[in-house]
Amino acid sequence: MVASLAQTQLLEQKDQQIAELTRQLTSAQHQLKILQHQVEELLCRIYGRRSEKIDPNQLMFDSLILQAAGQPVEAANDEPEPVPQTPTRRPPWSSCMAFAQRVKELTGYP
Repeated sequence: MVASLAQTQLLEQKDQQIAELTRQLTSAQHQLKILQHQVEELLCRIYGRRSEKIDPNQLMFDSLILQAAGQPVEAANDEPEPVPQTPTRRPPWSSCMAFAQRVKELTGYP
């Protein structure tokens, strides 16, 4: 009888601990979701679009809009300005790979 009373108390303690740990887990998961959302917002703020990019094709109707509004149309250049191309860069490991390939060829190692 004493043993069963002790077991009952242990089971109640275990159930209370399980309930408390479940509450802690739920709270931690909720906080994790909030923090993940904040990180996503910060990343969007840092790396997101800062301004609208203008598509040259959008500008082809500007003269028609100005004519319809009764404003004088300036001589517009129909061809968009060429976009300067940036030189392509090789990945930093490409020279290492080329060197390793050359060493393999010279030494005969696989």
